[in-house]
Amino acid sequence: LRGGEQGLIEKLDFSKIPNAAAMPEAYRSPYSVSYEFYSSVLAYSQKTFPKDAPNSWVDFWDVKKFPGRRALRNHPIATLEAALMADGVAPDKLYPLDVDRAFKKLEEIKPHITVWWTSGAQSAQLLNDGEVDMEMAWNGRVSAVAKEGAKVSFTYNQGILQSTSLCILKGAPNLGTAVKFINEAVDPVHQANLPLNIDYGPGNPKAFETGVIKPERAAQLPSEPANAAKQALMSYAWWSSPAGEAAEKRWASFMQK
Repeated sequence: LRGGEQGLIEKLDFSKIPNAAAMPEAYRSPYSVSYEFYSSVLAYSQKTFPKDAPNSWVDFWDVKKFPGRRALRNHPIATLEAALMADGVAPDKLYPLDVDRAFKKLEEIKPHITVWWTSGAQSAQLLNDGEVDMEMAWNGRVSAVAKEGAKVSFTYNQGILQSTSLCILKGAPNLGTAVKFINEAVDPVHQANLPLNIDYGPGNPKAFETGVIKPERAAQLPSEPANAAKQALMSYAWWSSPAGEAAEKRWASFMQK
């Protein structure tokens, strides 16, 4: 979005990308189209919480009911959304973010955060090694260590649904071919094959109608309609706005306090 506004990214002609045109408007922008989805979720140790596990950001903030070591990402994107949901904001009412309210809520939990992680690998390691009892993490990272035998799990409830996107650089020498590629890349069948190889969901919801993704596999994916309905859809338009840029700058001073 920023690149498009700065003249670095081509504006897409969706009449030439019918597969993308058929996707929900919220899954694309004038300059890009969602390719795959992942989620920032509440993950936890099943050893610490064998029965009554935390199931919302309200629970994450409740250090009395759910005592334990906690970790959050050292970045405002998704973290501010989680803080607002912990303060009672509904997932579909987050934007525009009330930044002051979010940082005030983060001040509450800050003394209880053991680690502010900076990479997906680190977040997975924290859970795997038992260094933290609960944290915000990306769903694929949690699934990966769970498959290796770690006693960890997560909930999609109040997850923040995020996407990687495809776009075309301004002045691309093979523009026509790039447009065809994007259309093929978000073809429902091609998209349905993505989660057979990685724990992230297809960007095109029609992938779930192809029959390629079995119901039990679909239920594990962040963009599966029932799972998506439990989550907040990240607004990249807000984060690329002046307000979003200001929130990113404010994060640095929050962490330095």
